[in-house]
Amino acid sequence: MSERYFLDVIEEKRSAPLLRSLLRVLSKLYALIIKARHVAYEKRWFSTVSIGVPTVSIGNIVAGGTGKTPLVQLLATALEEEGKIAILTRGFRSQAEKRSQPLYLHRQHLLPANVCGDEPLLLAQTTTASIWVSPNRVLAAEQAKAEGATCLILDDGFQHRRLKRDVEIVAIDANNPFSQHRFLPYGLLRDFPERLSKADLIVANHTRDKEHYKEIKNSLSPYTRAPIVGMQHELLFNQSLQSCRVGAFCGISKPKYFFNALQKAGIEIVRSYELLDHQIFSLNHLRQFVGFCRESGAEQILCTEKDWVKLQKQSEIHAMGLPIHPVRMRLIPIAGKEHWDCAVEMIKQKIKAFR
Repeated sequence: MSERYFLDVIEEKRSAPLLRSLLRVLSKLYALIIKARHVAYEKRWFSTVSIGVPTVSIGNIVAGGTGKTPLVQLLATALEEEGKIAILTRGFRSQAEKRSQPLYLHRQHLLPANVCGDEPLLLAQTTTASIWVSPNRVLAAEQAKAEGATCLILDDGFQHRRLKRDVEIVAIDANNPFSQHRFLPYGLLRDFPERLSKADLIVANHTRDKEHYKEIKNSLSPYTRAPIVGMQHELLFNQSLQSCRVGAFCGISKPKYFFNALQKAGIEIVRSYELLDHQIFSLNHLRQFVGFCRESGAEQILCTEKDWVKLQKQSEIHAMGLPIHPVRMRLIPIAGKEHWDCAVEMIKQKIKAFR
């Protein structure tokens, strides 16, 4: 069975009673393991490592779709004048996961997405930070420190408790913060909502408006007293697209957010295609999709920046028959902006004290 099949079962798009029963049992086992691991750290049976450099963790309690990568981009950009910022990331589903030594990336030193991962490559292209890619975050942190890093941003770090951090930021999906309280693999919850009490700041991405922001604050209040900032994704694109018919493909955790954002901006989507998160669109399948889009009257093809960095053989991409363009997205605070500003200033002060 494919990953898409399992996701459809989790999201209740497919009926599979026996599989759902099995996933429910495995989910309970997963929760017990997570609980035991947290107890081991709380009792100090598992040790934490302090690198001695200001460290900020950006993570989540639900697997995928919380807008964590744009949040890492936003913070790295806000801190870029404070010295050498280093981002520590895993490189999910890439060759980097199998290496014993971290991979190093920078805007002037890039590697293919299949080698380093799509998110590390995107971060290297869109920030001035150095990117260290490895499942061994402690080793990556030590190497980043040796290269003169003045601040470490630990991407997807909420569950990575071995590396001590100074600031804990947690991203949630404002439309589904707890994945129906169902742990993996029966749902997408990967940590206990009660762990939000450890956060210094919570960023609620996909917050629609001020009223929605109040609802989120109320739903989180039993679990945390951390300040909450409501964020929205803003599309940055050429206004001429509003008069175009386009095809769109997307390989992020929740593609509907990208497609909905395009439609909300007045862009007509005549064909769309959903990839799995981190999945690479093969040239043959992309060529076929472009052909379908052209038959449907599309004038251009749009994708996310994360999808764009995964496309290889650019000469063949430009010869597809329709232009393919990445659409930039950035986070903007719509409520609780003062909490974000306060957190950024606190991190800056920690960097100044370190230097």
